[in-house]
Amino acid sequence: MSSTLSVINSQYHRSFDINDYKPLEKGTFSLEFDREKQTGRKFSDSTKLRYLVKSSERPNFDLREGYPDRYIKMDRSMKEGLSHMLEWILKENYVLQPGTFVGRRGYLTKILTTPYETNEGWLLAVSLFNGTYYFREMETEAARRFKETRNARLEEMAYWGYKFEHYMCAGKLVYSRSLPV
Repeated sequence: MSSTLSVINSQYHRSFDINDYKPLEKGTFSLEFDREKQTGRKFSDSTKLRYLVKSSERPNFDLREGYPDRYIKMDRSMKEGLSHMLEWILKENYVLQPGTFVGRRGYLTKILTTPYETNEGWLLAVSLFNGTYYFREMETEAARRFKETRNARLEEMAYWGYKFEHYMCAGKLVYSRSLPV
């Protein structure tokens, strides 16, 4: 048995067509989260999706602007998991083909960047149900400790990320830099 993977197409049962493996959008859903009330609403369309705003002028972002006055801290003890996605799949009556993976996009990022990540571990739970793989992130002890001991500087730096997203993205119709982040 060879220890290398052959790239000779004729050695495989059928030809490889990249179009067979392209992602296929099955539908769209979006969430609106109210940080003050710690509640969310679901939409079975792109109502709350945000879009890249291209500007012709040179950016002059003040990532500290609005901190801490307009910063509404999210309750990180609340775990979203897959509930919104699963409710949407059920509501839309989507039939998932065997071998389908359901999970948040960040989970795939964690898996693919593992060889380059030396500081942070991760733990994913995977359930196989009717041929579909469901991924859910589990909190590690190290991640829990990090969250509990996060200092004010790290909180502000997290705000910078939200603020940058706020500057760069907008809804279809209305955009205002003065809205709470």
